[in-house]
Amino acid sequence: MTHSSNSRPLKVEIISIVFLVVSWIAVLLRCYVRRWISRAFRIDDWLMLLSVILYSVYTALNLVALHAGLGRHTEDVPQQVQIQGHKWSGFGALLYIILMAIIKCSLATFLLRIVIERAYRLTIYASMAIVVIYSLVIFFYNLFLCHPMEFLWNRTIEGGTCAPGALVSGYALSALAIVSDLFFALLPVPLIWTIKMNIRTKISVFGVLSFGIVASIATIARLGTLININNNSDYLYYITDTLIWTTLEISLAIIGGSIATLRPLMKALRIKGFMSSGGTNTGGAYFDTRDCRPLPLGSLRGPPDQCLRSDTTMDVENQWQNRAVIQAESCDAMSRTGSEEMILEGDGIKVTTGVTVTNVKN
Repeated sequence: MTHSSNSRPLKVEIISIVFLVVSWIAVLLRCYVRRWISRAFRIDDWLMLLSVILYSVYTALNLVALHAGLGRHTEDVPQQVQIQGHKWSGFGALLYIILMAIIKCSLATFLLRIVIERAYRLTIYASMAIVVIYSLVIFFYNLFLCHPMEFLWNRTIEGGTCAPGALVSGYALSALAIVSDLFFALLPVPLIWTIKMNIRTKISVFGVLSFGIVASIATIARLGTLININNNSDYLYYITDTLIWTTLEISLAIIGGSIATLRPLMKALRIKGFMSSGGTNTGGAYFDTRDCRPLPLGSLRGPPDQCLRSDTTMDVENQWQNRAVIQAESCDAMSRTGSEEMILEGDGIKVTTGVTVTNVKN
C-alpha cells in the first residue's frame, strides 16, 4: 500500500470534519440572529437547520465508508470490505441528492422574503419546483437502479441487474446544481446594485453572494471527478476526490446561506462593511427597532396592508415658534407576500413612506 493510498482517507476525514464544524457554527449563529435578534425564525431557517443536520449524517456515512476501504486501492481491500465501502458511500450519494434540494429550497425561500417583484417571485417559485421535482426523480431512479437493491453495492449477487444511465444521472444532477447555484447567487445582484449604499457595504454584500458562485465551482470540480471515476476501474481510490468536492459544495452552500443573515450580529460587533450605508432609497429596507421587521427590497407599490410606527418622535421649532411633533411611519406593503427579510438586515438602508405633522401650541 503506497503512502498516497494511506494519506487519502486521512485527508478526506480532516476536510470533512473541519467543514462540518464551520457549517454548524454558521448555522448556529444564523439561528441566534433570527431567534433572539431579528425575532423572525421562519421556514428558510428551519430548512437550513435541517440541512446541517443531514449534512452531519452525510459526513458520518462518509467516515464509515472511509474505514471500509474508500481511499485505498481496490486491489488492497478485501472483497467483503469493498462491499461495505460501496454500501455506505452509496447511501451517502442518495442523501446528497435530498440534502442539496433542501439547501436550495432554503435559499429560495430566503430570497422570497426579500423580493417583491412578481416576475422575480414567479421565477424563484419555478426554480424551486424544478429543483424539487428533478431531485426526487434522480433520487428514486438511483434508489431503484438495481434489482435487487443490494446489487447496487454488492455485485457478487447472482442474477442481479442494474438499469443503464447511473453515471449520466450524476452528470445531470451536477449540471442542475451548477445552474441553480449560479441562479440563486446572481438573482439578488441587480436588486442590490440599484440600492444607494456606499461601496464598502456593496462589497460586503457581493462577498456574501460570492459563496454561491464558489459553491458552483466546487460542483464543476465534482463533475470532473465523476468523469475521472468513469475512466478508471479503481473506484475506491478515486471516489475520495468526489467526496472532497462534494463536502466543499455542501458546506459552502450552507455557510454562504447562513452568512447572508448575520448582518445584525455584524453590526452589533461593529464590523466594518456592515454598518450604516450612508444613503437612502425607496428600494431599500428599514428595520424597525421595535419588532425588527424590515421592509423588503423593491418598490413599495399599492395600498399598504400594515404600517410599522416608529417608537420615537422629534420636536422641531418652526418659524412661528410652534412646536411640531413629527412621527414617521414605515408602511409594509408586502405583508401579503411574506417578503419581510433583506440580505442586509439592519437600519443601514431606510425608507420613510409617510410623515404626520401635528402642530402643538406652546
